[in-house]
Amino acid sequence: FGGAENPVLTAAASSGNIIAVLADGSVACWGVNYYGQCEVPSGVGTPANPVASIAAGGSHNVALLTDGSVACWGRNQDGQCDVPNGIGTPENPVTGVAAGFDHTVALLADGSIACWGSNDLGQCKVPSGIGTRDNPVASVGAGYYHTVALLTDGSVACWGLNASGQCDVPGGIGTPENPVASIATGGSHTVALLTDGSVACWGRNHTGQCDVPSGIGTPANPVASVAAGGLHTVALLADGSVACWGYNSSGQCDVPSDIGTPENPVASLAAGGSITVAVLGGPVTRPCPADLTGNGVVDGADLGRLFYDWGTCGDCGADLDEDGVVGGSDLGLLFVEWGDCP
Repeated sequence: FGGAENPVLTAAASSGNIIAVLADGSVACWGVNYYGQCEVPSGVGTPANPVASIAAGGSHNVALLTDGSVACWGRNQDGQCDVPNGIGTPENPVTGVAAGFDHTVALLADGSIACWGSNDLGQCKVPSGIGTRDNPVASVGAGYYHTVALLTDGSVACWGLNASGQCDVPGGIGTPENPVASIATGGSHTVALLTDGSVACWGRNHTGQCDVPSGIGTPANPVASVAAGGLHTVALLADGSVACWGYNSSGQCDVPSDIGTPENPVASLAAGGSITVAVLGGPVTRPCPADLTGNGVVDGADLGRLFYDWGTCGDCGADLDEDGVVGGSDLGLLFVEWGDCP
């Protein structure tokens, strides 16, 4: 499975299954299948209809296809798999997806958000002013019952269940002086990767899922990406190693000794429930991939180039994570490299 001939590009995990997108655009899924969440629909992930990225919800999975459309399968008791008419069409393509316990979120190419499924806790009530022409969204995340948006100015918005403070963005996080590069959503906690490579976390913390270990996210040991499970948090460091903290009842934070080494670096992470997944292969090997203009600095000119290429692309330089789509994850990677190239 995976390997050089058809490597895994990205993966997602729920509390009971893992789903992966391979280089040929196909999808593999394994684990719990009580609601058909691992029965990939016919015609999804084929050469004619490849998948660009994936999200895993409570008992449903969501695929973003390279044409900007969305497919969803699995449990649908709250309509979380009923993609609304007009979403994911050629006129209104989707650039990112996220899945909560029983709701689904889509980021549209114009920077707005669509949400469907359960809304009993306000998880699909996008706040006024979020995702507008003047305040577009760069990426989205979904916890069990809350939804998070990273805006293009590096700020964060959150709505839905807030019983544990998972939507109380700390002061000083997501400001012009301290912008957020990417977000991850756990069961009832939220994680932000800042542009300086540090990590902030808020919400439920009874198992230490928001206690970022000392030495993680420092200038000497910056974080490249983050993921969050039900009660744990995972960080991919710039050197390809992995740090994990929080609940560990199932070994979800026992990183194997041969994973994340110089000989076996990690390219990306996923987490869900009590599962952690590492896609191996190492980060992009170009010395400064986010320097899209080639001037030795990652700055506003590169940001403009990224937004020019926003959406599905064939082989464009702004596709920093090489998933076939220029979206929020690429924006996060650009902010991580912001400033002078090494």
